[in-house]
Amino acid sequence: MVTLRESGVLVGVAPLCILRDSEGRKVMFLGAGLSDFMDGLFAPGHEQAGAQAVLAYLAEAASLWDLCDLRPLPSKSALLRGEAPEGFTSEVMPVDTLTALDLPPGVAAFRQRLSRHFADRVKEADRRAKKLGALRFETAGPKTLDQTLDALLRFHDARWQNAATVGNPTGLFHRETASAMLARGALRLYSLHVCEQIVAVLYGFVHQERGYFYLMGFDPEFRKISPGMLLMTHAIEELIRERVTQCDFLRGRETFKYRWGVSERTTYARRLHRRL
Repeated sequence: MVTLRESGVLVGVAPLCILRDSEGRKVMFLGAGLSDFMDGLFAPGHEQAGAQAVLAYLAEAASLWDLCDLRPLPSKSALLRGEAPEGFTSEVMPVDTLTALDLPPGVAAFRQRLSRHFADRVKEADRRAKKLGALRFETAGPKTLDQTLDALLRFHDARWQNAATVGNPTGLFHRETASAMLARGALRLYSLHVCEQIVAVLYGFVHQERGYFYLMGFDPEFRKISPGMLLMTHAIEELIRERVTQCDFLRGRETFKYRWGVSERTTYARRLHRRL
């Protein structure tokens, strides 16, 4: 972990570690491989100087590592733009594709942007769902958090045929994380109910006017009513009503994401080698 201070005040953090793999001792971000994007955190106005200081520190500690592989970095990262320290070569390469949806100022504008074919599919799914009984959407609060999260974990386990997640570390992590995000007003845990039975759950959150859709699960017995499509459409419209400006679908180019009109953005790796 690299920290930067100016007159004793913390102005930057780079969560780095050194791991050994087939390429030798490698400097990487903590969480690399799991997170969709990583970066250093710098106080406003300290981005470029902070990134340069991190690179300089790594050069000074070069006896501890063989390769510095910083990924996945967003395109605007100062760590991509900083000059390579003297005596080191640097290469930048694309790593992955993330998708995001720019949200219009109103729900009507969003619906107008959908293709006629897809809009008709949503209407037809809604019609089929209502034939089964009362249809209701809900955003989890303190009283419904556990019930909604239980349903999501159950759907996820059924899909991957895992043992019950409720008691394992992954389930415990999500319970603690979701509870903390709810307390901060960041959690968006949406659910679709048919006859008061939860048939789909979408796990997301909001930060600084940007929404993130992390995980979805649905009851396979209700597959014919396209519960995921109905819930995703509802969730996007709820974010628009909150005046969220962008919805991030995270990494992966799954076909379903493009039905809502997402755009692509690329993450990058910056690799530093000692010059021979």
